[in-house]
Amino acid sequence: MSVYDLKQLPYDELLNWFKYFKMRPVGWRDDFRATLTIQGFGSKVKGEQLFPSLAAIQNSNNRDSGNRQATTLKGSKMFMNMLAAQGGDKLDILKEL
Repeated sequence: MSVYDLKQLPYDELLNWFKYFKMRPVGWRDDFRATLTIQGFGSKVKGEQLFPSLAAIQNSNNRDSGNRQATTLKGSKMFMNMLAAQGGDKLDILKEL
């Protein structure tokens, strides 16, 4: 995006981008991969303790967790069916579709 395009950006949209980058800092994926590598060598340290970008994501997820309960696997009907299934005999999710 050019500087001219940035100057033409509405103020509300610019603020929303600032909010987005605060919740998802640039480079967080690299930090996450580094955390997985470190944990692969046996470290028990969490990524949020090592990288501020992952701590920001964790904080934003904690704030939004109540709003997203229905969209996660734990809040879904499929998860409830999986819990009720024993040996796979009750997992008839396809019949309901």
